[in-house]
Amino acid sequence: MPNTPLHLLLGSDNYNSILEVRKNDKEKMEQWKTLSLSTDFEQK
Repeated sequence: MPNTPLHLLLGSDNYNSILEVRKNDKEKMEQWKTLSLSTDFEQK
């Protein structure tokens, strides 16, 4: 099977559980977005 994902979620319970974890991760990332993006290094 081409392009098989590194982490294959098998079963609806697993899929829904990981979806919730990723949703929470995204919310946490958004809280720190401004600080995270402010650390970009300007290249010449």
